[in-house]
Parts: sequence; structure tokens; C-alpha cells
Amino acid sequence: MPPKKDQKDSNEPTLLLGRMATNLKVGIVGVPNVGKSTFFNVLTKSQAAAENFPFFPDERFDFLCEYHKPARYNPKYEEQLNSVIEKLRRFVERGDKKDKAEYDILMKIKEFLVDQKRHIRFGEWNANEIEILNKYLFITSKPMIYLVNLSEKDYIRKKNKWLIKIKEWIDEHDPHATLIPFSGLFENKLLEFSDDERKSFCELNKCQR
Repeated sequence: MPPKKDQKDSNEPTLLLGRMATNLKVGIVGVPNVGKSTFFNVLTKSQAAAENFPFFPDERFDFLCEYHKPARYNPKYEEQLNSVIEKLRRFVERGDKKDKAEYDILMKIKEFLVDQKRHIRFGEWNANEIEILNKYLFITSKPMIYLVNLSEKDYIRKKNKWLIKIKEWIDEHDPHATLIPFSGLFENKLLEFSDDERKSFCELNKCQR
């Protein structure tokens, strides 16, 4: 039986929300001193400095401040979005029809992101909206993987009193996200071993990498 005319071609590529426009596949985001540099060193087998002082290397952290409303905050993220919308609005008023659709979509995004204070990945977006969302690379449109950095002892014994509570929070607030327990200290130690030493250490402690 031939397919119906309105049936989508199975070979048609699926638009992915949160797609990167660069070769970057994943980013590491977190508050200070939780093991980001250690995790990066393990992944890349490099020796980036893991300094123990507070710093925020990404300006998009401002949005997290806006979302969680801490006592101190300098609202830049919303201003940047408003600047883009205002620029498009002027083009639309001049009769530039090609920017009208993008302007309307950005207004919808602003209402969802700023007024409702919801992460973009929680919304329902059609193909045209996803094209615009991916153009601006909103950080809350990215799929999330929650890395839980355990102590070496907890990782080896596969026990930690907070894991279940963290998993429950993720299931409630970000149900499509993935949780991965790991130990930066454990992985960093293994980097110093030879292949045979690494294998023996894991067998002795009954753990896997």
C-alpha cells in the first residue's frame, strides 16, 4: 500500500534542538571547585590547571543567576536577547518580511525563557522554531548530562547517600536528562598507571572505568 501524501519521508533528517554550530560536542558547566578541570584533564589526558578559587569563565552564568535569583545579580542575558529582538523589530517595521518570522519566533522564545523562566529544552518547538533556536545557541536548549563527582571511596564501593536524592530531583525537574556518577580523583589516579597497573588496580578494587 503506497504511503499517504502527507506522510513524512523516513529519510528526512531530524532537526535537533540545541545543536552546536561549531565542532564542539559537549561543554562542562558548573559552579566553582566541583571538579570541572579534573574531569577535563581525565577526558583529554592533559594537565590544565585545577586552581582552587572561585571564577565564572562563561558569561551565560548570568542567566543561571537570573533563573535562580540569588541575592546579587547583574542582568545582562535578558538585555542581549532584547537587543536582538529590537534590531529585528526595526527591520520588520521597515517592511522586511523575511525577518518577520524570526522576530515572531524570538518573541515566543522570550516569553518562554524570560517571562515563564523555563528552560528552552522543556518547550514544544516546531522545525522552523528549532532552526532559529539553534542559530542563537541558547544554553538552556542543550540536552543535559548531570555528572556527580564522588569521592574515590564512594565510587569504588558504589554507595553515596546523596545519589538517590539527586536522581529524584533530576527525574522531577529534568526528566529527559542523564545522571552519571564518577570520581575525578579515581580517574585522575588511573591516568598515572600503565595499562597493566590500571587493570590490576581495577580488578583488586572490583571496579570499572
